[in-house]
Amino acid sequence: MGLDELLETMRAWGRQHTGDALLKNINTLLMLHVDRVYLVSDGRSQSVNDASDPDELAAAARELIHEDDDTAANILLLLPPSGFITTGVNLPGLAPDALRSALKLQGTSMLPAFEEPLALAVDPENPVLALWMPEQKLEALFKAFADQSLFLSAVTPRALAMGLIADEGAVVVDQDGRDTALVATTGGQLKAFVQTRTQDLAEDAYQQEWDELLKQYSNGPVHYVSDASSCLAALKKAADGALEKHLAPFMMNPPSALAARRRFTKGKRRTTLSALAAGVAALVLLPFLFQTFQISRLESRLDNLRQQSQPAREAQATVRDFESQWGVLSEFPRQNLQDVLITLQQIVTPGYLTSIEIEAGYISLEGQSEDPQNLLEALEQNPMFTEVDFARATSNQNYYIDLRLADVNFPAYQEWYFPEAR
Repeated sequence: MGLDELLETMRAWGRQHTGDALLKNINTLLMLHVDRVYLVSDGRSQSVNDASDPDELAAAARELIHEDDDTAANILLLLPPSGFITTGVNLPGLAPDALRSALKLQGTSMLPAFEEPLALAVDPENPVLALWMPEQKLEALFKAFADQSLFLSAVTPRALAMGLIADEGAVVVDQDGRDTALVATTGGQLKAFVQTRTQDLAEDAYQQEWDELLKQYSNGPVHYVSDASSCLAALKKAADGALEKHLAPFMMNPPSALAARRRFTKGKRRTTLSALAAGVAALVLLPFLFQTFQISRLESRLDNLRQQSQPAREAQATVRDFESQWGVLSEFPRQNLQDVLITLQQIVTPGYLTSIEIEAGYISLEGQSEDPQNLLEALEQNPMFTEVDFARATSNQNYYIDLRLADVNFPAYQEWYFPEAR
């Protein structure tokens, strides 16, 4: 591991502990449901004209949080699921401290449509799913709340908040007029977080796929939450400390909130150090006791430094092992799915696809076309594709075609970096 990687690992360790301090100080829970912002503690709400405008959300929050409150509000904002992106996590054997760094490295390849930086939330003890959100949007929310003299500590999906505090084995379906989300847990751990637009479920194909997901994950009751009152009731059922216990791994802290917390901690540390300096000055009058104090302090500091550097050393060993086993990530074949899907759409039209599978550069298409043979020839002539052939015989207008991306060769990458695995 080079110096830059070591510094990044240590900075990630610092961000984690700063984020833990932010989450412990959360004392105000706000929820956005359709076009209203709700204060969960008493159910009061304030309407907004544009739910995607951070300034309107912050102004509504200001109306709900009284100026004469005894303590400053540290806010957790529950947002609709459409503001987040979910990806699966498949990094077996990776140490929890190195998980975030590894996912960040893979972020650009897993989500190629997003060129801007993304905030990440994942449970290092149960790395099944990762949540992503544009950092620019997160920072815009923090700034808008700060302009209203409010401190936004974290945001998290509304459906996830209700799903993680639900009864054991239950599946929660959060459905409003715009978004529908399914949350499934096992043993208090997140197993599935699937979302779609509510209007898409009006189509039979989408509804059938959604029903299959419900059957797959529902080992117990299915709780449907369709209005704000139901959402508030589900959240209020959580016992004290449930938010910190269940939601902490999936709360996203704005970078500015983390920076503010670090400045506060640094100020407290300076105050503590000043008090220690005054004590040392008094001990100068007692040389023997002063020397004993110095030795004890230095030994304690050495032990602390050893303990603090232990995660960095373990992360270094993990990254080295990661590099030796997984090869050079920058050479990993990129499928450029956005361009592939656009090209396929242009070729397939006016027909349509009923199924598409893309794995390791290989594509399986199933659909209907007035002339499947002509479609096959068009795919063969496109330089993006190769090895185009019917997977099985066509029936009337139905076709089944297999092909491969011409510039993506996973077998060659596997042979080059992992010859022993073949």
